Amino acid sequence: MVIVFMKKGISAIVAIVLMILIVIVGIGIIWGVVLPFLNQDVELSDSAVTVDTDGGYTFYDEATEIACVQITRNEEVIDGVKIIFVITGESYPLTINSSDLPEPNGQKRYCVNLSSFGDSPSGNLVPIVGGSSGGGSPFDIIVRPFAPKALESLTSGGGKIYRVDGDPDIPATVITFMKTFGGENYDWGDSGQQASDDGYVFTGFFSYWEDGIKPFLLKTNSAGDEEWNTTFGDATTSQNRLNSVQNTSDGGYIIAGIKADSGSSAGWLIKTNSTGDEEWSRVFGENVYYAHFNSVQQTSDGGYILAGLRGTRGDGWFLKTNSTGHEEWNKTFDYGFFNSVQQTSDGGYILSGYDGFRSSDGRVVKTNSTGHEEWNVKVSDILGVTSIVFSVIQAEDGMFVVVGRTANGAVLIKLNSSGDKIWNTAFGDSNKYSSFFSVQQTSDGGYILAGDGNEGDDWVDNKNGLLLKTNSTGHEEWSATFGDIDGNDIFRFVQQTSDGGYILVGTTSTYGVGGSSDAWLIKTNSTGDVV
Repeated sequence: MVIVFMKKGISAIVAIVLMILIVIVGIGIIWGVVLPFLNQDVELSDSAVTVDTDGGYTFYDEATEIACVQITRNEEVIDGVKIIFVITGESYPLTINSSDLPEPNGQKRYCVNLSSFGDSPSGNLVPIVGGSSGGGSPFDIIVRPFAPKALESLTSGGGKIYRVDGDPDIPATVITFMKTFGGENYDWGDSGQQASDDGYVFTGFFSYWEDGIKPFLLKTNSAGDEEWNTTFGDATTSQNRLNSVQNTSDGGYIIAGIKADSGSSAGWLIKTNSTGDEEWSRVFGENVYYAHFNSVQQTSDGGYILAGLRGTRGDGWFLKTNSTGHEEWNKTFDYGFFNSVQQTSDGGYILSGYDGFRSSDGRVVKTNSTGHEEWNVKVSDILGVTSIVFSVIQAEDGMFVVVGRTANGAVLIKLNSSGDKIWNTAFGDSNKYSSFFSVQQTSDGGYILAGDGNEGDDWVDNKNGLLLKTNSTGHEEWSATFGDIDGNDIFRFVQQTSDGGYILVGTTSTYGVGGSSDAWLIKTNSTGDVV
């Protein structure tokens, strides 16, 4: 804008004053209208971010002081979300920045341990990897999505308030179910995992009397409904098995088992994608007549560690591959075969098994990162009774926890880092012929154990599925049995799930079709109930 002063009587001073006034007015317009327009927040709808209050995704557990929330967002542009947990009058604010938000039209679950806040609430909100539910005190979740350029206003403003009333006696938001899979013949479930989408995947076999056995990998949704299943190998042999499955870092699955061929068998390793399609498979030990894998785990370098047996004497065998399943090294031990293997915090491995074709004594072996033995423990020597070991894990304190059975019933053992016994607990008062096949440490530091309970007179008949929870020192907190004592019901695998419940895989004749056995998948709440 140009202003020209030509009339006499209008002094230069007046002209200057007028120009100053014009500038002031212009600045005011820019400050009051233009800048607010340029910096105004994008209006967000009520559904920009919502809280999922069903499915066990949102809860507060008084015992562990863990609060969890799952949020769903739509396609609106959001820079972040502020979540305030309001529990018994105290507020715990946490901010989720854009990099940690769910994808548009996606969901993500977050958990926080409120005891870590102290007097000055602060901390990081991360996707849940564990935790427990079971209700608790009523609490509020205040969710405040903030649009671009609104970060500075997080401490004020509106937001939807969602109230979730917890009931410690009826954790109704936790999904539970009992499912069977199979037909009129003998079907089996062996190993499982919770999948990344909160569904479940497990292995086993379907049998066809006239056509042999088909080992399978089966995926369900979070309610236990089948989404897909994939079978592997030739069904004309009765020896094919898939004994172990694990999630892999790329979202797929790694599976290990037995592949039979012309009367002999070999160790079998299969890699699939997230929908169960085979990406590659490898066979090991074809030249030793009898070999198989019982356990597999992805290692920290992206490869795989496998454990099992080889040879007619049943020697312990474990083998390391790279990420594409090609062998890097393998080791054989002449004192029995292995049922489980896990990479340890020092980069080595812990294995468990028993001298099955010799003395049936349980054994635990610790190796370094290249498979060389550091120590081994014969379990009967430390318990004073014949034992069989089925699984071992490294606990959070670096020690080792072992489960199996003795002549007096199921047993739980804690070993130190050198293999010396710290404590052991026997569970044989009313289940002399019971066994534990699987163990996992729980989010509260205790242990969850699964196997079979048997009130009969031998190891074969009258079994029901047994689930048992202990504290951190191995003392029983509760137990639950499933099936009929006159049946043959067994759990082979247990895992704590992200909602604090438990997933179990096994075999049941009680609920099998036509009186036969079916593969069995059960999801319980945090106290072992199916409601």
